[in-house]
Amino acid sequence: MATGKRTRQEAIFQAISQEGRVDVSGLAVSLDVSAMTIRRDMAELSNRGLINRVHGGATSRQEPALRAEVMRAEKLAMARWVVGGLVDDQFLALDVGSTCTAIAEELNVRGNVTVLSNSLEALHVLRSTAVERLCVAGQINGEGSIIPHDVSSALEPYALDKVILGCGGVSAARGVTYHEVKETFFRRALIERASEVILVADHTKLGRESSFSLGRLALIDKLVTTREPDRALADSLAEAGVQVDVVSVGASTSN
Repeated sequence: MATGKRTRQEAIFQAISQEGRVDVSGLAVSLDVSAMTIRRDMAELSNRGLINRVHGGATSRQEPALRAEVMRAEKLAMARWVVGGLVDDQFLALDVGSTCTAIAEELNVRGNVTVLSNSLEALHVLRSTAVERLCVAGQINGEGSIIPHDVSSALEPYALDKVILGCGGVSAARGVTYHEVKETFFRRALIERASEVILVADHTKLGRESSFSLGRLALIDKLVTTREPDRALADSLAEAGVQVDVVSVGASTSN
């Protein structure tokens, strides 16, 4: 049932505050209104200084440290699980987002790896002298992500052991999806240079869809999450040959 303007805008603001970033299309479905109505509501919320509008949706104006507190226990559990499965001297690419920043924190404890990232936040968190940090050169967007002007040239020298990705959502219908198109193209280029692709997504991302698709589920080798996927997604992941690791909160090591 459609909602009144005030109630609708409160719902939009609450969703953005909780999730950090939302899509116009998903809100239109959940609130039973048109995409144009959602865009108008977002414009008003943005004019009031409450949210940031981005292509296809909106983001919270919270600082990264505040966004990192959303699903904090789950992010830490997944981070420990992923880092626990690494071996010395591996060359990793680490995605942007608060989940990957949590992984960067855990990498400080482990050390003895090389990390390439286009996330200013993750690179800032990586302080251990036992972690070699590499970054790409390019334009910095409002979310603190570095996007090279020529992605192929920027990544050409690298042969990666693993790419560790976050996501906006993962679904049977659209695969792995994101909110920002340039970052998505960058991720595809990383995948082409990696031996293994690990997707790290807490249970709130399962079944969700964002604006831009990374591609089919078969592009990833492993999904690390905090709840069993529903039947449709589980079947699609199995068909694509994706290993699913379900991590309990408080888990500390990988299988």
